[in-house]
Amino acid sequence: MLHRRLRLTLVTLATLVGAAVVMAAVTNVSPLAKGLAIAAAVAAAFTPALDGALRVLSLVREAREARERPLAEKLVRARASEEAAEREVAEREEQLAQLRDDDLQLRTFLRGRASSSDYRGQLGVISIVRRDFERLVALLPQVADVDRIVLFIDDLDRCPHAKVVDVLQAVHLLLAFELFVVVVGVDSRWLKQSLKEHYHDLLEEPDSYLEKIFQIPYALRPMTRTGFRDLVDQHTRSPKSAGDLKSTVDSGPAATPGGAPDAGTGAEAVADQAATGGAAPAPAGPTARVPAAPPPPPEALVISDAERRLLHELDALVPTPRAAKRLVNIYRMLRVSVPEEERYDFAPEGGGEYQAAVVLLGILVGRGPDVERTFEAVLDAPDDSDIWEVLAATPGLPEQLAAVRGHLTLHRAAPYRRWVPRVSRFSLRPFTRYAVPADGASGQ
Repeated sequence: MLHRRLRLTLVTLATLVGAAVVMAAVTNVSPLAKGLAIAAAVAAAFTPALDGALRVLSLVREAREARERPLAEKLVRARASEEAAEREVAEREEQLAQLRDDDLQLRTFLRGRASSSDYRGQLGVISIVRRDFERLVALLPQVADVDRIVLFIDDLDRCPHAKVVDVLQAVHLLLAFELFVVVVGVDSRWLKQSLKEHYHDLLEEPDSYLEKIFQIPYALRPMTRTGFRDLVDQHTRSPKSAGDLKSTVDSGPAATPGGAPDAGTGAEAVADQAATGGAAPAPAGPTARVPAAPPPPPEALVISDAERRLLHELDALVPTPRAAKRLVNIYRMLRVSVPEEERYDFAPEGGGEYQAAVVLLGILVGRGPDVERTFEAVLDAPDDSDIWEVLAATPGLPEQLAAVRGHLTLHRAAPYRRWVPRVSRFSLRPFTRYAVPADGASGQ
């Protein structure tokens, strides 16, 4: 359209200029008039052209504005986004500066408090132990060729509940270090009860707690009949024969190089000190000494096969190896304390009253809660009554003594009544009724 308007304008302009020239040539007018006519013709010719040019420029401007309008809008949006981003960057930088300042303050605070004695003085045992073991684990491999340290913990079931929990926490702490292996020998029932007592508001079932500490639980088997007999044999067989024991007892005190007997030392010195009220006796001369109590006869130190066989039959009464050892130790003390005038009645080759001592000791060791009731029944029984009828008053006791009964020759209550006071002295219960008479007629 622009091209058409230009062509139309040029044609009009040429026509008008030609007409003005013709008129100026054929008319007789002054040059000034001719010039004005020509100028008027040119102006008239250029007026449509100028109008068209203006319109063309207007169209061009509108087209340009139409093309630039989206770009301008995008530019406005971009500038707004840029300004928003700049504001956000400024805010972030301000926040970062604040965080850096807070972090510096926090680190300064923590370092100051960590080095303060306020906290170090309040560290618990577990924290101190952990710190020490961490140091030990770091240093030990550098100075010694040690792959593992095995720690054995025993008798934990003899500790109070709070101490049990402390030890369990320490064990759990040690297991965090690869260097340590912990072996704990304990009655698990005591552990569970201790945890219930300590965490009574938090813990209902302690098994899950213990499983986090003990990776490999292992329950020992109950003591068998064979194991009980082997244990009795181990603690009753003497390494020396009766003849060797007699020669040892008769050998007397060792002589000094000068031929005089050596002054009392060791157990004899203790006996001397006790006899004088705690002060050592003043020597009467170079060879003076206080005579010690005579040792028991050799046969009192040797347990016979008959006694050992009867002890074997108490396996149904004695529940644990510890109880078996207690049984044997008490029996040894009883038999060496038998007065000389009663030894024949006690011995297997004589009256055999050792049988009453063994049976009553088995009841004392194996039937703790029933001991007082059973011993009361024995004391109240007539001498000629059947001891098995007396013992039948305690539920389950005859069945536990069934194997013993076949090895006994004493079935009357009389010898058992005589031995109740002696045996009861080895109980933790204060059986005042069983006090041994001062004259020793029925006891030691």
